Amino acid sequence: MRSLFQVLRPVLVANIASFCGYPDLVGVVILGGASLRKQSLDQHSDLDASIFVSVPDAAGISPLALRSYIDHSQDRLPQWLPDFSQIVQVPAHPLAQVEINIHQQIYEIEVRSDVQWDEAKKQSYAASGEIFYDPHGLVRRLIGEKIRWNDEDARRVLLRILGQAKWYGMINPRRQLDRGSVLSAMNLLADAADLLIHALFLVNREYRPHTKWRIDAAIHLPLLPPDFPARISTLYHAIVEAESIIVRTEVFEALLEDVTEIARREYSFTGDPYRLSCYESFLDRQLLRRNHE
Repeated sequence: MRSLFQVLRPVLVANIASFCGYPDLVGVVILGGASLRKQSLDQHSDLDASIFVSVPDAAGISPLALRSYIDHSQDRLPQWLPDFSQIVQVPAHPLAQVEINIHQQIYEIEVRSDVQWDEAKKQSYAASGEIFYDPHGLVRRLIGEKIRWNDEDARRVLLRILGQAKWYGMINPRRQLDRGSVLSAMNLLADAADLLIHALFLVNREYRPHTKWRIDAAIHLPLLPPDFPARISTLYHAIVEAESIIVRTEVFEALLEDVTEIARREYSFTGDPYRLSCYESFLDRQLLRRNHE
């Protein structure tokens, strides 16, 4: 598909440049395919940017009360803020138009240490975020803090995945076959494949991208089991047959062993991942820690 980066990036740049004179604008970040870090736009692409504005009055607001604050403090927000979604005419575009999305955030809220970004947001800024306007370096510092990788958190999630994965990809699909529920077995295997993908992003210390990009990104990760693209594709075969389910559980079992081995090397653990997860990941499994080696 033809690249439209050279056509569409200037459209976004012209749009966000119009904000840069406002004194309560802290910074602007270009996201996604329009950023110089990705340079990947086609006729199906939207254009995304994020602006951080200063609202000093919001500094003492609890993150849990942010929605209510915004609803009841409209007159305290910068009145120049644009609509989030805008349709802009672009004659050189195959559809003659493109959608621009301007994400808007209050800096005084985002900078708080008790405000954590979810994985999707971290991935977006980590993978494509391009600082477009940041006169005081505040946005760059903020993003650096929010997207910093935490090995301890990653380890807990990884152990939980590895400890539970066999139930999704090996044990329960076969049990559901015995119960006569082929569709349930297929659903479990689809979830199992997603768990493996998640584990691989964790061992590679990368955040997962949006689902539409996830498989393509996964097969290009540096640390992968041998022949991973062909093996993972087997798990996604949509053949509604018991024999196919059995084959897929066997493929999953071998893949799980390989992913677990990579995880052991990267996160330096031994022993049963499930038992480890009961100590390190779950808060409601076992409070008293005993020797698990």
